Amino acid sequence: MINMNGVPSQIDPKLFIGATLTQVCTGLHEVILHFDNGTAITIECDVTGRIADSIDTFSESTSFGKWVVAALGRKIRSIEPKNSKSLLLTFDGDFSMEIHDSNAPHYESFTVQNGKTVIVV
Repeated sequence: MINMNGVPSQIDPKLFIGATLTQVCTGLHEVILHFDNGTAITIECDVTGRIADSIDTFSESTSFGKWVVAALGRKIRSIEPKNSKSLLLTFDGDFSMEIHDSNAPHYESFTVQNGKTVIVV
């Protein structure tokens, strides 16, 4: 398990690259993204989303949950940690989301899990 403040600069791209988003679960305070390779991301923070030229920032899970449904069936093409403050996921179809470490330093912002690999940011 990796537990840290800030986004780690070295995240194994195999957790993400080529994975297809298959399920979006929306709760009152979190959104959980499930991918076909067993990776899951629990998001409890601000997210900036982009589809083509449209950019939106979400602070509430229910709003983000409605928006991210458009990513269902899309594959992740790239990941990029950005200045230890966010993680950018780029999907096919000109779709991306930047998950921000906006709850630091007091609370977790997001968690990535795949098997025994757990990254808490």
